Amino acid sequence: ARALRTLAKYLPELWPEALEITRQISAESARALALRTLAKYLPPELWPEALEITRQISDESARASALSALAKYLPPELLPEAIDLVESFDDRYYAASAWSGLLPRLEELPIDAVGFTKVLATLGYRDRKDFLSDFPSLRNTLMRLGGDGVLKPCLQAMREVCTQWP
Repeated sequence: ARALRTLAKYLPELWPEALEITRQISAESARALALRTLAKYLPPELWPEALEITRQISDESARASALSALAKYLPPELLPEAIDLVESFDDRYYAASAWSGLLPRLEELPIDAVGFTKVLATLGYRDRKDFLSDFPSLRNTLMRLGGDGVLKPCLQAMREVCTQWP
């Protein structure tokens, strides 16, 4: 995994082989690390394979880590597959961790108020600090679904929660 991390940016002709090597890494946390490292370098034709390697990681923590990092680089046509993968998590905390990587891409998805409510409910499984750090990524979707005035009441509600739950 460390070697792949170092070589990936310098040897684009080896990216297909790097993915195959990543698939063969037995330690799932190291496989996730390799995927996170390769994410910013992979060409579009290799993304389906990278997503499949991520799907095969059984450790949900490692899978969430890999998916969260991959999400920012995924081609738009693979975003629904990434959402399906998030929804397959048994542990909602890890699903929330994976969602946090997808949040900046939320506006590229056909998400309605019901779907957004499900995303928020899942994000609630993380701690408050993590949720607050995710909030800026929710801004555009919140405004699209709730109108221009929605941010002020959201921030007020967050302040109230912080006073009741330090």
